[in-house]
Amino acid sequence: ALSGAAIQAWRAERQSFRALRPLYDLVTADNANLVLSPHILANDRWVWRTTSFHLPRRMTEIRDGMHFLLPWMRAANPGIVYDSLPDAPSGHLDQRAEAAAAALLDAAERFHDALTDWRDQGEEGQPPSPGGPSVPLPGGDIAACDEREFLVRVAHVVSAVHGAKETHGLRRVR
Repeated sequence: ALSGAAIQAWRAERQSFRALRPLYDLVTADNANLVLSPHILANDRWVWRTTSFHLPRRMTEIRDGMHFLLPWMRAANPGIVYDSLPDAPSGHLDQRAEAAAAALLDAAERFHDALTDWRDQGEEGQPPSPGGPSVPLPGGDIAACDEREFLVRVAHVVSAVHGAKETHGLRRVR
């Protein structure tokens, strides 16, 4: 029999796994090579018994996606302002999550635009990286014990931005 603590831990893992979906989709959307077995994780509802395996795997694939997008991140603060972004609770991790989400949203859009142009020119594979100075990975210095919470917070910001774009016609300001 499972104890109450074990059930709570399982529920927390499952909630985190599901909450990470928007960030996971963002960083893996244009690079199927990042996902080990896409058919297994296609529907979050079916991943209920083995979250102890799937959650770390999803976090690893998110980190791989973040590393993949690193060349597309701007050297300076991305300076992206999203109007009408729902208020987020303030705090150190929240500010870092917002900055990481802004950098990742911008990098994913820049890569997607470059990939679209690349394919429109009849090229295969992926476009060359834009070059420029290297940028620190957003949240790259987060302690391992805080990584799950940090990624979930980034995912919440990504989800809020996508939701605001769809419902309010959110625009990006540079």
